[in-house]
Amino acid sequence: PLSGAVLGDAVRAAAGSAARVAVAEELDQLPVPSQVATTVHRVVTEALTNARRHAPAATEVVVSVRVETDELVLEVANDGLPANPRSAPGGFGIIGMAERLEMLGGSLTAGPGPGARWTVAARLPLGGEDTPFDALPRGL
Repeated sequence: PLSGAVLGDAVRAAAGSAARVAVAEELDQLPVPSQVATTVHRVVTEALTNARRHAPAATEVVVSVRVETDELVLEVANDGLPANPRSAPGGFGIIGMAERLEMLGGSLTAGPGPGARWTVAARLPLGGEDTPFDALPRGL
């Protein structure tokens, strides 16, 4: 992802045709710094890879972006929740996503959610309305 990206485009580019994308209207054209665009891309692609690998029976995968209490919330959810989510061999994707988000002051959760869905949720501090992402560390 290049600098000068807008959030909606970054999310849609990362999801491609692998998921339905829902970006809150007020965020669709939000300019994002390159480290946010890169992080969004990596979270979406890793979560989609995990859905293909661990939930091959999923019939729906949704990538959504919204604001909750001054945080940008990016979710990737699928309806292919395995009977025993911990039985699949793991890699370092969840750990890598969490570490990248933590560097930007954010957090990551992943696990079963309502409606028998597996949800990966990334949260990033949005900052002030006039200066979104202004408080993020630079150079990551």
